[in-house]
Amino acid sequence: MTLFHYIAASHELPTGAFGQKKTTKTIMNLVTINNPSAKEQ
Repeated sequence: MTLFHYIAASHELPTGAFGQKKTTKTIMNLVTINNPSAKEQ
């Protein structure tokens, strides 16, 4: 069974993805988050 929710508004609502902030990280950044001592190596 499918459930739909409808929102009433007095103006047209924008469409798109909300709450998805795209970020980029380097591999070194990802490694140092998991293992801080790897930055010195």
